[in-house]
Amino acid sequence: MKINPLRRALLAVLLFTILFALLMVTAAYLWTHDGQRMAMVCFIAAFIAMLCQIGSFMLFVRHKQLQAMARKQKENQNAQSQ
Repeated sequence: MKINPLRRALLAVLLFTILFALLMVTAAYLWTHDGQRMAMVCFIAAFIAMLCQIGSFMLFVRHKQLQAMARKQKENQNAQSQ
């Protein structure tokens, strides 16, 4: 089963969003219960998850742009051949 690159990018955005939220909640819990070192690790991991989320969204936008360019090029070729 092959997954469409657009769906794969959107799935990655969704998963990194959920991971970010879970890490922030875990970090807040640990911070309030005397686990400052692990809380800082969770905050850093959440920041990395946020960067991955942004990267996945940029990949989604790139695929959409490539699809639009291919569609426009195909329309131009069809117009020229007629």
